[in-house]
Amino acid sequence: MSNVKAPSIIVRVLYFVAMVVMASSLYGQECTLSMRGQVLDAHDKVPLEYSSIYILETGNGVAADSAGMFYIGNLCPGTYTLRYSHIGCDPRTRKVRLSQDLEITLVLEHHAELLETIHVASRAFGQSVSQSKASIGVEEVARFSGQTLGEALESVSGVSALQTGPTVYKPIIRGLHSNRIILFNNGLRQTGQEWGSDHAPEIDLQALDKVVVMKGAGTMEYGVDAIGGVIVTEKDRLPYGGESSGKAHMVGMTNGGLVGAGMEYAFPFGVNKHFAGELQASFRKAGDFRSPAYSLTNTGLEELNASAAFGFEHGLDGVQVYLSTFNTELGVLRSAHIGNLTDFEQAIESDRPLVTDDFSYEINSPRQKVHHHLGKVEGKKWFSWGMIKVLYGVQYNQREEFDIRRGDRDQIPAMSLGLFSQQAEVSFHHHPEGEGPHGTVGLVLNHRDNTNNPETGIRPLIPDYAFLAPGLFVTERLEKERYTVEAGLRYDYQRLQVLRFNLANQLERPLFHFNQFSGTFGGAYEVSSKLSVSGNVSTAHRAPGVHELFSEGLHHGAATIEEGDPDLSPERSFELQASLSWKPVSALDIVVEYYWKRINDFIYLQPLPEPRLTIRGAFPVFQYSQTNARMTGIDASIRWQITPYIESVTQVSFIRAKDLDARVPLIFIPPDQLMQKFRYVSVPTKRGLRFDGSVTLQWVRQQDRFPEGVDLAPPPDGYFLAELGAGLQFPVGLQEGRASILVSNAFNARYRSYLNRLRYFADEVGRNIQFRIQYLFTQKHKN
Repeated sequence: MSNVKAPSIIVRVLYFVAMVVMASSLYGQECTLSMRGQVLDAHDKVPLEYSSIYILETGNGVAADSAGMFYIGNLCPGTYTLRYSHIGCDPRTRKVRLSQDLEITLVLEHHAELLETIHVASRAFGQSVSQSKASIGVEEVARFSGQTLGEALESVSGVSALQTGPTVYKPIIRGLHSNRIILFNNGLRQTGQEWGSDHAPEIDLQALDKVVVMKGAGTMEYGVDAIGGVIVTEKDRLPYGGESSGKAHMVGMTNGGLVGAGMEYAFPFGVNKHFAGELQASFRKAGDFRSPAYSLTNTGLEELNASAAFGFEHGLDGVQVYLSTFNTELGVLRSAHIGNLTDFEQAIESDRPLVTDDFSYEINSPRQKVHHHLGKVEGKKWFSWGMIKVLYGVQYNQREEFDIRRGDRDQIPAMSLGLFSQQAEVSFHHHPEGEGPHGTVGLVLNHRDNTNNPETGIRPLIPDYAFLAPGLFVTERLEKERYTVEAGLRYDYQRLQVLRFNLANQLERPLFHFNQFSGTFGGAYEVSSKLSVSGNVSTAHRAPGVHELFSEGLHHGAATIEEGDPDLSPERSFELQASLSWKPVSALDIVVEYYWKRINDFIYLQPLPEPRLTIRGAFPVFQYSQTNARMTGIDASIRWQITPYIESVTQVSFIRAKDLDARVPLIFIPPDQLMQKFRYVSVPTKRGLRFDGSVTLQWVRQQDRFPEGVDLAPPPDGYFLAELGAGLQFPVGLQEGRASILVSNAFNARYRSYLNRLRYFADEVGRNIQFRIQYLFTQKHKN
């Protein structure tokens, strides 16, 4: 099943990486240049004492003196990114081109009368210190150009992906996914048809600057049903009174013939530059992807996205409007839709799919089309006691899934859903005058209206419904010199009104009421300058979704028949998580996270051992069932700066999940994983060139903990994957360019993922070489 011999193309890539390393040495030189300057307030030009100035490329940083003056020496010629900040100011970045000794003035937005307010509130309004979390920044986002948010998040320890073919990736946090994970898109809860295993997040990865993953249920501000965790996507602050900046990129992939491009431009405008905006757009197009042995027919995609943000800021107060649109069309593996039981059994037993046509960019049925439109307005107002924040957002999600139908009916969707949702929130962030507790009180209201389009001529998979959910949350935090204690409570009321026709074609109006309480208590303690510990206990409540209650029929995108149960009870989770962070020496960071979770009345999709034949073909059958479940696991990472230029990152995660009622393992739980990455980054050369290279190795163990006799096929073998990367950063005049190559599944291993819902029919994608070029620029404006 694996081709472990590296073909000639891999040899060439390894040679290229070696040349990168050698080139950095050949172009090495003495680094004798310096940079000196002063940090000033943007309004009255008062020096900002003890500001922090940090060079992103070298990792060097200094603190300014009492007059705001700073000096950095022993620098090589090249382009550098300065990140500078001061208490009470939002950090800023600035590109500088260094060819000789440089004197520079840096300015920051600063408001002395609110300095103490900001210093305290910045801690109070931040994310939980007791909850395990991780993030990916702008560099990782750029590395995954041309890919999805779900694929990018797989680089985070404890996060995996539920796949449906090569283009749909849903994040899994510690074994949980879909409705148990809440996704926030630039401050607004993303609401779509997230219940489906084939429904990936409708978010453009290229529109993001940072993604934060909060693991577990201790997130009172974000929602009561976040039993698995929360994913928060973020954008950089708009450049009020600053510089215009932008970036453009192009990406290409050999597997699937993917091509993509994107641009982003952020700019200040208006009187005194209190206004700022940002425009962004991207597209992707791919044809049939390919496994090492055959084509994955009808797995192409087309995607076109755009977003815009405009804001006004005066002092610390401001208003911002954000708009985005996400539009995609995805093919579903043709071999997953099978006409009869005999062919279905043959497909399960076969080493190859039943349909393997030549490569094509054409997307045929079965396929899905998704449009997601989002609008948000948000305002904040500061007072002596804290801040009030008001948010209102509206979203419309349209999903159409097309089955293989005769004649012109092929263009009529077999499922057509429109989901209109609204969210309103008012939050009060308070801080003490002394050292007392500080925190947030918030009121939130969510409304959703889901409608089926009757043009399908098919009984809908899920019914029409109206959902209303007001909620109230309170979080408090007490910080001392070496420890922090925090707690939170939340109450949500949910009203679900369903409209459906029964099998006798009679209209029914089931009405559900759910009262949900959640709470968390935790803290962090700094044992020493090298060792810190944190942990929390939490309980959360999740009501069953309409799909779990009333699914009835063929889910086309997943190629499965799904059946709900209107008698399902709400889930209740109890969780303990603890984390240890140890830095025995300055070059070594070790983080170990442990979690234990019990979920009473855990809802899951139970596969039936036999497929079902319908007028549209033979499909596997899944039923929503409940049990009591327990999950325990460990996520660990070791980051070692071997030399100033070479870094090693090791990640390991494993989870054990058990059905406590049946006394067997739970099905569809991520297998054990180990990842090892080495990265090399050179110093800039005399010509301003900067090289980097990486090798990433991943081992995924075969899942040997599963219930016997309930799945259509046993878990596939474990596998080993290798990824090679190399990049070059170079000056383009006074601006910057970047080029990179990334080789995934470098040895073209043939394997199947246990978490891919289409693993019964085909292998995973084979070797894929990604090429990427990016141009970044900044532009100063006259005052």
